[in-house]
Amino acid sequence: MKKIKQMMVPAFLISLFVPVYASAESDDFRDVEEDYWAADEINYLADKEIVSGYDDASFRPSETVIRSQAASMIVKALDLEIENRKNPDFSDVSKDFHAYDVVAAVWNEEIISGRNGAFMPMML
Repeated sequence: MKKIKQMMVPAFLISLFVPVYASAESDDFRDVEEDYWAADEINYLADKEIVSGYDDASFRPSETVIRSQAASMIVKALDLEIENRKNPDFSDVSKDFHAYDVVAAVWNEEIISGRNGAFMPMML
């Protein structure tokens, strides 16, 4: 499992420009032209339900992805269990944070760590 993570994580880190939000079909993104440099990758990740678009059928590929969104994509891509994870005890991620479970999962799996006791979920 560790070797699989080591092989897959770089691919997902490269795709961190991709936002994770509401729902839209991958072929229906009105702002991702067929000749857009990452169209195939966006559609692939959307088809695998790792990423999705916004309610207005846009994808907004130029928006920056924050760490909590990256954690969500990695959890989905690696099909990680998010229940009953050890508390990562980050100073900036409480148990009521909307992505607490995915932050705990990527921390427990040693995929994404914090810095100086913080996860920095809203950072780039």
